[in-house]
Amino acid sequence: KIPVLKKVEKKLKPPKPQKKFCCKKSPHKYCLLLAYITLSVILPDLAITLWLLVETVYHVYLHRNRAMGRLNRGLLVYEFCAICQSERSMTLIGKLQDERTNKMRQYVKNIPIGT
Repeated sequence: KIPVLKKVEKKLKPPKPQKKFCCKKSPHKYCLLLAYITLSVILPDLAITLWLLVETVYHVYLHRNRAMGRLNRGLLVYEFCAICQSERSMTLIGKLQDERTNKMRQYVKNIPIGT
């Protein structure tokens, strides 16, 4: 007779419940937000100054990297930046001139040429 080896089944232990700390998995995600909210409640002047400083640095970074897209539309600095204001006015004037050009083309098309 050939001896048959019995399979030994390993008993799986139930997983230990893991504590979910906001700083363990993603420290930059929620802890900075919670710290900023706490700071804004305790020292609102410092929080506003910090917010404006970060926003200004971010806006300058976007200008230097030419990444001006939809990312900065909602920021406060965008409304007061001279470069952004001139770009907005140039696009608005360009759109108005395009409309005017199209109207002139339509007018010239409809002029009867007679002899």
